[in-house]
Amino acid sequence: MNFMEFQIPNTRFQIRLLAFLTFLCLGGATDLRSQVQGEARMLGTKHNLSVSGTGAIRASSEQQVCVFCHTPHLPKQFAAEQLWNHQASTSEYSLYSSDYLTNINYSAPSQPNARSKLCLSCHDGTVAIGAVYNNGGPQTIAMQNDVTTMPPQAAGDIGTSLANDHPVGYPYDNTRDPELVARPFPWQTPVRLDPDASNGTVECITCHEPHDNSNTKFLRVANANAALCTFCHSKTGWSDAIHRNSTQSYTPPGISATTIGDWACRSCHQSHGGEGAPYLLIGHEENTCFGSGCHGSIQTGPSTKNIQSEFEKLYKHPTVSVIGKHKNPDD
Repeated sequence: MNFMEFQIPNTRFQIRLLAFLTFLCLGGATDLRSQVQGEARMLGTKHNLSVSGTGAIRASSEQQVCVFCHTPHLPKQFAAEQLWNHQASTSEYSLYSSDYLTNINYSAPSQPNARSKLCLSCHDGTVAIGAVYNNGGPQTIAMQNDVTTMPPQAAGDIGTSLANDHPVGYPYDNTRDPELVARPFPWQTPVRLDPDASNGTVECITCHEPHDNSNTKFLRVANANAALCTFCHSKTGWSDAIHRNSTQSYTPPGISATTIGDWACRSCHQSHGGEGAPYLLIGHEENTCFGSGCHGSIQTGPSTKNIQSEFEKLYKHPTVSVIGKHKNPDD
């Protein structure tokens, strides 16, 4: 039997098959191939929570990959977007704020956008990772090693205080903050607001693509030379700054050797969990400089200046012993 002789008696199936073939002929094959490639990329990431996953957190026996986040049919008693399957968190979050943002009347939002709350339903550590609305009915999928909620020591445990995490829920307003890059809407770029419009806000998905870890940390673009940071941020003086242009070798904790210029913003800042909140500094104020392996009296980097020793002299300004005295900008 050749293809032309093949008969399908089910009329509804014939219509669906015709629609699918039309979709392929009109270019849908490219879209479908892209989607399949995206799903294949996800299989090797930490977001593959099925038993086939390679991360430390994975199911005891559940073989479905998408079920931890998505479902094709959401029970009517639950309300969620994107056919979302993971049970929602009821937490209230404390958000990032700073003197700088307050000074320019950039007030903090009350809570994250609904899209970021989807991510936080796992990452705030209050809801079991396997808790889903629909997997043959509401249930909690068993995870290996008796894991329930996100383990506190895991890198993905953000908690309910977002005060030391990159701001979410904020509108993107270059007229209010001139150090944001001005762009016409819609951006139509990998880095995007939610929604991609003038009323969009900065959310988790602005920087992260949960299905693709090609750029590490599920980043939407590689962050070498601060490419992701500078997509939005245009700090005064940064183009000529030594921390942008230095070829000084540098080995960040747990990372392969690189240079100060390549590591750029990340030499002093970290987007999640920085001790020096606000401003997302790695450590409290000047301790970021001392403990980074660059300007400390113990870990001074090659060809860098030992600044910490200046504050260890008998007579000095109490910079190290005082935290939070000055604000940006000072009145």
